[in-house]
Amino acid sequence: SKEWNKLVTLQESRKSIEDIKFAPHHLGLRLAAVSADGIVRFYEAIDNVSNLSPWTIHSEIEKQKEGVKCVSWNPAPYSHKPMVVTGSKKDARIWEYDQRQTRWNKVAELVGHIDTINDVAWAPNMGRSYHLIATASKDKTVCIWRIEIKEGRCDVKLLETFRDHEAEVWRVEWNLTGTILSSSGDDNVVRLWKANYLGEWSSLSTVQGFEKT
Repeated sequence: SKEWNKLVTLQESRKSIEDIKFAPHHLGLRLAAVSADGIVRFYEAIDNVSNLSPWTIHSEIEKQKEGVKCVSWNPAPYSHKPMVVTGSKKDARIWEYDQRQTRWNKVAELVGHIDTINDVAWAPNMGRSYHLIATASKDKTVCIWRIEIKEGRCDVKLLETFRDHEAEVWRVEWNLTGTILSSSGDDNVVRLWKANYLGEWSSLSTVQGFEKT
């Protein structure tokens, strides 16, 4: 059948869902849901082979007073622990799941925006010794962050801040190899960004949207 059928309704949140993302394949059938109540809930399918209807809450990131707008998983299959990045007002936060304590711990903050972060995107890691995370903000900027994870420590460096958008930026997305970043906003433009062999990021191309008539 080509029809889509509803399998389950996840309704723990009493407020609107701001963002939702499936986990990378190596973590199994899990789902992260960001709620306007400030809580990030992680759901897991009890039987991900023969019956996809039963889902349970695997864990939660405790309520954030300033709210949460978006989430992105660390897609690297060799990561020793599940990790996500969340965006809220002015900063993004990296969280790591501790299996022994069965809780998410904040391991780093990405501070640099001056207004709400609308989207976060953790880049696929194709052999790099570090990670890249992109953030899109209401302040009209796109930021790229370099993350190094070693010996239980998470070091953060702001690599680039792009100010080319002339309006609020809503979305950032990486290509499959994590080498090209796209961003889009209310200025009706999609912008592509790429680094050269020296690691210097610049505009690769722009796609202008249609004018409203």
